[in-house]
Amino acid sequence: MDRADHPADAGEVRPVASAPATDCAARPPSNRHRVRLQEEPKLNPRQEAHLVALHNAGEHSTAELGDLFGVARSTVYRAIQRDEARAAKTKAAARPSR
Repeated sequence: MDRADHPADAGEVRPVASAPATDCAARPPSNRHRVRLQEEPKLNPRQEAHLVALHNAGEHSTAELGDLFGVARSTVYRAIQRDEARAAKTKAAARPSR
């Protein structure tokens, strides 16, 4: 193709594709339907039991426990919640049925 045959040199104008419609049907699907992969637990069951035992002894704050185990305070709170839920479930199962 010679330089003289190039469309830009000949003054030829090509139409530009218009932007897609912005209605809901044209949007890509959201990611809410995707399954989340679970991460590896921050604490193994033995560590979690030890953390809860230290908390129940009342000698350490949740921030101190988080520092000791290298986890965030929210992880400490979740471990305590899981232990309380397990204890409640065990207590409910131990009640005699009438």
